[in-house]
Amino acid sequence: MRNKLAIGTVQFVLDYGISNDNGEVPLDEIKNILNKANENSIDLIDTAKAYGKSEQKLGKLGLSDFKLITKLSNLKNIKNAIEDSLCKLNINKLYAVLVHDFNTFISI
Repeated sequence: MRNKLAIGTVQFVLDYGISNDNGEVPLDEIKNILNKANENSIDLIDTAKAYGKSEQKLGKLGLSDFKLITKLSNLKNIKNAIEDSLCKLNINKLYAVLVHDFNTFISI
């Protein structure tokens, strides 16, 4: 049975979080994190277009063992945004697409 936890990726590329003293996480360390997640039946990754280079970095790692969720901040061209995320993540499908914040959603 897979775990109900997800790996958040904002801290991989941005100086974010209370315990992030080093800023951007190196690619080899991200790979180690994802390997450990996989070993512990965590197969869900949460990312967003707003997280800088997160999608590009993840796309270099081979994500076939994971389900990916991305979040959109701009809903003007959803199809292009999703296609861009798929390309950057180097995957064929997303597990889910979310709106990054409610104000974006109600503005359409």
